[in-house]
Amino acid sequence: MTPATRLLRQVAERLQPLVRDTDTIARLGGDEFAIIQTDLKTEHDSVSLSQRIIARVSEPYALQGGEARIGVSIGVALAATPSEASDLPARADFALYEAKDGGRNDYRIFGTVRPADPVEMPAPANTNRVA
Repeated sequence: MTPATRLLRQVAERLQPLVRDTDTIARLGGDEFAIIQTDLKTEHDSVSLSQRIIARVSEPYALQGGEARIGVSIGVALAATPSEASDLPARADFALYEAKDGGRNDYRIFGTVRPADPVEMPAPANTNRVA
């Protein structure tokens, strides 16, 4: 097993205890993971999870020959109704790239603009990519 594969497995192991039994974690490829949650009560639930993920994933990793630290960027998209669900992958992807533009260890929620960061949101695109 390569060091990169070991690191990704450790990341997955750290994510698992942070989510509910009803949530789904999936590795999309490379170093991207998706977490699917249902029945959230408020947007704060996503904020809280994002903050816990950043804190846990940012802790040092023991790897053969030393220690590694990684950063994490999180894009969140929420749907109030099932009819909005088809746009979630594109919205999460957009939010992810907004978080990456903000630097390491950050999250963004699609449609939420921080006061110092005015952003024009594009129309949802038809895409199969999930972030």
